[in-house]
Amino acid sequence: MLMPHGALNLYELRRGVARKKVWNSVLGRFVFHAVKGLAVASNHEADQLRVLARIPPVAVVGVGADAGGAPRPPKSIGEPIRLLALSRIAPKKRIDLAVGALAELRARGESATLTVAGTGSPEMMSELQELASVLGVSSHVAFVGHVSGSEKAALLASADVFLAPSEDENFGISVAEALVAGVPTVSSDGVDAAGFVAHAANRVVAQPTPVSIADEVQVLADMYRDAKVPADLRELAVRAYSWDVVAGRWRVVIGADPETDFVRGGAYR
Repeated sequence: MLMPHGALNLYELRRGVARKKVWNSVLGRFVFHAVKGLAVASNHEADQLRVLARIPPVAVVGVGADAGGAPRPPKSIGEPIRLLALSRIAPKKRIDLAVGALAELRARGESATLTVAGTGSPEMMSELQELASVLGVSSHVAFVGHVSGSEKAALLASADVFLAPSEDENFGISVAEALVAGVPTVSSDGVDAAGFVAHAANRVVAQPTPVSIADEVQVLADMYRDAKVPADLRELAVRAYSWDVVAGRWRVVIGADPETDFVRGGAYR
């Protein structure tokens, strides 16, 4: 059983022609003959893999997020709206859209701040800081670098809305972590983790822009201010992402017959 962790999705292969040639000529043959099946993080990743030639059976197992923290009680989205983006800082993560959405919200008269957690190249960080300056929101954006453990938990606990506008994620563990923490999210449709939880506070944007992201943040703010959001966001997220649930999917996969079970419903597609 092999889990490629997104290395073979179409986004990555299209960006690396050499990688695709290696797959077609060498790795694809090896995987087809030597591997019982592929375990992937999401249905979208499974669909992309099936475009490749000579692929073994594919099963969807998801990825686990730590659900051991204390439940966060539902709360109103406050003033200011505290936005959080937490990821590796790279071009495909589109943190620039998060900065743009902050500027758009403030232009509409919304009091909002943005915390950007994660590290990237000096050039990338400089570009984002320059963008914040050009848009006039430098004093409302905090670049806090890499966070983990209790520091990350504290950021999630204090956030009102989590932003994940990435162009492509084979899963997107930060979204899973935010939802498990009970934080409303706005993500792109390229973030596959968002598809595991159907909830009014889990907003997915096709082809996100600063304007469309700001629109969804305002939808969330209005819903929470009017107490119109169900309180079961964290419960649904734990059902989707907890390590116990993911381990259960793995147990099924490991004991499955690839000729039959890998084409059934349930955890497979």
